[in-house]
Amino acid sequence: MNKAIAILFATLLLLLTGHGIQLSVLPLHANSLGWSDLAIALTAAGYFTGFILGCILAPKLLRSAGRIRVIISLTGVYAGVLLLLQESTSLPVWLLLRFFTGLSLAAIYAVAESWVNDHAGNHNRAQLFSAYVLVVLVGMAAGQVLLSFFPLETLFRVAALLMLAALVPVGLFGTDTALELGANRLYLRNIRYLDASAIIGIFASGTVTGSLWALAPVTGADRGFSISMVGMMMLTITLGGAIAQVPLGRLADAYGRQPVILGVTAICLVTALWLGSNLWQGDYWLLAGMFVLGGTSLPLYSLCAAMANDATQLNRVETASLLLLANGMGAVVGPLLSGALAGVTQGGLFYFTAAVMSVYLLSLARKRRQTSVVLEFPTTESQATPEPPLERAA
Repeated sequence: MNKAIAILFATLLLLLTGHGIQLSVLPLHANSLGWSDLAIALTAAGYFTGFILGCILAPKLLRSAGRIRVIISLTGVYAGVLLLLQESTSLPVWLLLRFFTGLSLAAIYAVAESWVNDHAGNHNRAQLFSAYVLVVLVGMAAGQVLLSFFPLETLFRVAALLMLAALVPVGLFGTDTALELGANRLYLRNIRYLDASAIIGIFASGTVTGSLWALAPVTGADRGFSISMVGMMMLTITLGGAIAQVPLGRLADAYGRQPVILGVTAICLVTALWLGSNLWQGDYWLLAGMFVLGGTSLPLYSLCAAMANDATQLNRVETASLLLLANGMGAVVGPLLSGALAGVTQGGLFYFTAAVMSVYLLSLARKRRQTSVVLEFPTTESQATPEPPLERAA
């Protein structure tokens, strides 16, 4: 791992620890205000709507400011908005503020993923992407651990301080200039040049993970969990995803992306059905199921991202932005649908997950196995200039 990637990972670790805290704190705080599951899901949809806009704006921001300044500026915005969320009890204000948190984090993710792709080749892309997602999940897991050490009101400030601390590695040791991307906007039509199965999988991953982050804390609270126990449940989800990342990435590099994705999707489907139909069992069974659910749903993004990047001729920033856009669109739809279903049945979150994975599994089963498809890419001045595939290992 070279210096640039090490700096990026150190920054992400601190930033995502703060982000991990707010993933649980915001739904719990909203629940303490007496908001319904649907209202809480709406705030998550506001976050992911901002996430979509952040994906669209990321190439323009990167072209004008470069990676380092984008990370520093938007991390500061995220930390400030999080403190404002603590002071407000208005749902419309929350929708607006969560919109800006989503926008900030999406652009940061676009920076990080293009950064990782610049140091990856097809022979190790799944492993490097898995290492990147592992850092993200370890940070989020650390945030869940911190829930046990501070009262709810203090956790907002702890999360903001960690995000500000994330500015130190990249601010002091990172070097960067504005990027020559060939275009300063994202062309949504270029998504057709990415692998269709990968895009569908990333959309499915967004619907499921968006629903988990929005409603899993509420599911725990409804079962009488304390704040520390809710943190344990969210920690279990993220640890499952973190532990599975690198082994699945190695398998995908060794045996192909699609067989591994098929297996992960099938296990996630079965686990979700089991959780939905066995909520009456003990809390530790729920935690065990959440561990497997996290270990199958969270790695799906990195596996599909590796598959999409294998054959793309779009530049790395545009590819990362389009993948995050598909993920964000799923994450907008997911909490709304699962929140509505959760109001009807106790296992709504899990039945929704099972339904999404069933549809994706059917789409994978119908697709003929392909090794590598390179689509003809039209070169016009209005579109991003394609760059040659990168073969240098990290």
